[in-house]
Amino acid sequence: MESNGWSLARIGGFCGLAFAAGVLLQNAVLLAGNPLPDASLDEIQSFYVDGAGRISVAVGLVALNIVFLVLFGSAVSRKLASSRGSEIAARAALAGIVLLGGAFLVTTFLQAVLVARVEALAAAGQLQMIWDLHTAAFAMSGSGLGVTLAALSAGALMTDSVVPRWTALLGFFGAVCVIAAGALVVSTIEGGPGIWLQLAGFGTWLIWLVAASLRLLRGEAAPVQARTA
Repeated sequence: MESNGWSLARIGGFCGLAFAAGVLLQNAVLLAGNPLPDASLDEIQSFYVDGAGRISVAVGLVALNIVFLVLFGSAVSRKLASSRGSEIAARAALAGIVLLGGAFLVTTFLQAVLVARVEALAAAGQLQMIWDLHTAAFAMSGSGLGVTLAALSAGALMTDSVVPRWTALLGFFGAVCVIAAGALVVSTIEGGPGIWLQLAGFGTWLIWLVAASLRLLRGEAAPVQARTA
């Protein structure tokens, strides 16, 4: 049973909501107007020069968001692992979160380089290469997110206490979207539709994350039971 104090479940729930809020702040506010993969070099340079301050804040927030993500993932994985039949899903989900966190860090490294050195990169003729690497890293993060969503959703279907059934099914849709986006990485760099698949999948992830966080915060006292046919 969960205690009424600050158990891992409640800490994970708080961190999940904090992660979702941080991601929305980064992408909807601080990185608003972010150029598309096939944007011109002038547009890319202008974005990073004019928005250097807010982009720097967005980059810095990732350090905090990674902590929130890992704590949330640990809490959900532990809850899944306590249900017979979903132990493998719990381990796969935690591994996927580690991959996802690593992908976020790579993307953020490149964002930091762009905001700090965009004019020098443009003058040296290297801006396009760094921008393409950033796009590729973002697209390939779909591998980690796809594993995370698929494993969490598979485990959630075996128990009633992680997310509602409709959220688990939605998670499989999101997993397909982000894995497909990763597979289309070359097309995405060239301005193909992969970026929209990635964004659709990531939106699904945020819905899943919020639903699971609310369940964790409620701290249901009943032990997790495997779903029976």
